[in-house]
Amino acid sequence: LTENQDIIGTMVTTLEVQEVSEKEKIPMLLVAVALVIGVLLITMPSVITPFLFLLTLGLSILYNMGLVYFMGGRMSYITSSVVAALQLGVTMDYCIFLLHRFEEETSRGLNLEDAMVKALSRTITAIISSSLTTVAGFIALGLMKVEIGADLGFTMARGVFISVITTIFVLPSLLIVCAPLIKKLRHRPLLPAFSRLGRMVSRFRIPIFILLIMIAIPAWYGQSNLEVSYDMERSFPQSLPSMQALSRFREKYDLADSANLITKGLEPWETLALDQQIRSIPGIRSTSSFFSLVGSGIPDIFVPSAVSDRFYSNDYYNMSITLQEKSNSPVSEAAYEEIRQSVIKPDQEMYLTGQAIIDYDMRQLCKKDLTFIDWISVLAVGLIIALAFRSLSIPVLLVFIIQVAIWINKSFAFYAGNNMYYFSVIALGTIQLGATVDYAILMTTRFQEERLNYPPRVAITRATNECASSIFTSALTLCAAMIGIGLMNSLTLVKELAMLLARGSIISMLAVSILLPAALLLLDPVFSITSLKWPSRKNPKA
Repeated sequence: LTENQDIIGTMVTTLEVQEVSEKEKIPMLLVAVALVIGVLLITMPSVITPFLFLLTLGLSILYNMGLVYFMGGRMSYITSSVVAALQLGVTMDYCIFLLHRFEEETSRGLNLEDAMVKALSRTITAIISSSLTTVAGFIALGLMKVEIGADLGFTMARGVFISVITTIFVLPSLLIVCAPLIKKLRHRPLLPAFSRLGRMVSRFRIPIFILLIMIAIPAWYGQSNLEVSYDMERSFPQSLPSMQALSRFREKYDLADSANLITKGLEPWETLALDQQIRSIPGIRSTSSFFSLVGSGIPDIFVPSAVSDRFYSNDYYNMSITLQEKSNSPVSEAAYEEIRQSVIKPDQEMYLTGQAIIDYDMRQLCKKDLTFIDWISVLAVGLIIALAFRSLSIPVLLVFIIQVAIWINKSFAFYAGNNMYYFSVIALGTIQLGATVDYAILMTTRFQEERLNYPPRVAITRATNECASSIFTSALTLCAAMIGIGLMNSLTLVKELAMLLARGSIISMLAVSILLPAALLLLDPVFSITSLKWPSRKNPKA
């Protein structure tokens, strides 16, 4: 191409996006890993443990990527570019949970092997339950009718499963073997003091519980009224040559969006009648067909091939339909429905197609996915928690707490007067729920354990103080990994979702560290009634 020539079109833009994503993949992963290491070096008690975590999860990422190759599968360019950093971010908490419990057991005087056995036995429920909820969230995303969600969802679900295996079987060995080096390179973690958090939550449990309800109402209203964007062009970087060329072309030639009606077996007069009928529909600027240009009385052999090839091939006729407004406007969408209902006959070969129609059909599929995927993820995660705790009430509380965090995250856009891309809305709900309900499971598991020996207020104080550092570190590592993706990826779709997940991890951390303990304490009598083998309120140490 010369300096004055450009190529535009969806295919060209897609190829450019693939090329950009491939170039950004390695730098993005390196930045994400560097940020995660930075967080772990600050919050972990030894310099060596972050690298043991990376080795453990790095193996799981390699296994996951390798399975795609050996199974003869393929990944979309979006999945390929983010899967490694995303898997690292959402599964790091399994390593953190195990390490913190191992450190706690060794501090009680147990030898390394006994401490690891006890740490595994005490955290295995939280790790397995957490991983299953994360897998459930990604599988729900995989049920999207749009391929991008299905590809990312199933790839990540498999990756989380592999990460659990390496965490349970590889990390314990690394921690025991490297224990002398870990001890030699110990330092004081730069973590805030959580010793007062448990007492504060226990003391102000009723005001905090009221605050939870007060926050939930405006958050739910904001996310319910959030404007969802289905503009496919918005997901492409505007710096791409094809996007810049398209912008210049539209400015110079007033380029309008269009659709196509493909027909077969119609008489010339029927095609002309369709022409007139479609032009009369509101939202249609003009139509162009074979017979409207050359007339019905001119034999085909007299029509130049340059003209006929545009409208006729293998007994099929193409009618080009030019829209008055953008293809995603309400007027244009009403025109599509009018054509399908009043123009297209089910007993004839007539097809409404084109990029505008494909985008419209995708928007309709995504609107159905919004509700369907949300409900599937909530029900699946709730069922797993119910089975793990053998309770009817605990899954309701835990899912509600994380849902409030998700509502808060989404409502920021509403109250700021912004919209959110449809894929971000769907993926945020499933990923934030699946990835951060882990924090709630850890807190509840520890509260249940402490209730065996202590009354509710003492138990929640101890549980909060012991779990806060693990939750804090886990949330920061997920946030760091997502910031790495957001900073280094130029694809708007990926950048927006990554930054939402970064913010969501912090919101979930605050919700689980402050709101959940207060709710657990107040609802302890309910758990005794609605759960099997929940520790009784009557306790000899009360």
